[in-house]
Amino acid sequence: MDPSFFALHGIGKLLETFAVLEKETGHQITVRALVTLYSGRTAFAKAVADDIRHHLYGRHFDTVIRYSVKLAEAASHGVPIAHYCEYCVGFEDYQALANEVLLQEAARAEDGSVAVERDVILMSAGADYPEPLAPAVTSKEVVFAIDAPHAAQVQVMGDFNDWNLEGSEMEPVGGTWKKVVTLPPGRYRYRYIVDDRWQSDPLNVTVEPNPYGGLDSILVVDEELAG
Repeated sequence: MDPSFFALHGIGKLLETFAVLEKETGHQITVRALVTLYSGRTAFAKAVADDIRHHLYGRHFDTVIRYSVKLAEAASHGVPIAHYCEYCVGFEDYQALANEVLLQEAARAEDGSVAVERDVILMSAGADYPEPLAPAVTSKEVVFAIDAPHAAQVQVMGDFNDWNLEGSEMEPVGGTWKKVVTLPPGRYRYRYIVDDRWQSDPLNVTVEPNPYGGLDSILVVDEELAG
């Protein structure tokens, strides 16, 4: 739903219809609202989004899909945003949504492999995912790695280097760029810069919104691993 009065009114009517269906059929429909086309530039849009969170508490996605012309362009070409443009807010937002859906599905599983810390999405390495979790953490170092075979320059910046460009360069190994960093135990935000374009780590399912509208990848170095 878009953050507008009519959309908010319409979802209220839908909930009334679902309630009638549940009463008549005994079948409960699980509702979860997703805010899309969110610009965040007007106080009205922010107020409607707040109303959605208030009235649909527990029945809305935490992820918000921001307005992006790249999403409209991808739709016009008939391709998913992941194939059209990986360096835009639309891709980041739908990646965050996919992570949130995976989190909800995993929470229903019986293995207890998922934990949530505020707005952060955390999944254990024991879960069944097609890609390995990144970065790789050993007893002595952290290996940051990202596939970018066509990139001319890749950097990694985060809390561990005070988001400083100096010394942030990664080394290409085939089509993969890598950087080895020694880190003490702690919790770190980081992002990659691929040819001057910022992005979160595509192999790290742990992300957190930052104040600038993007997503930071989250790395936690445990005492046991670092010791």
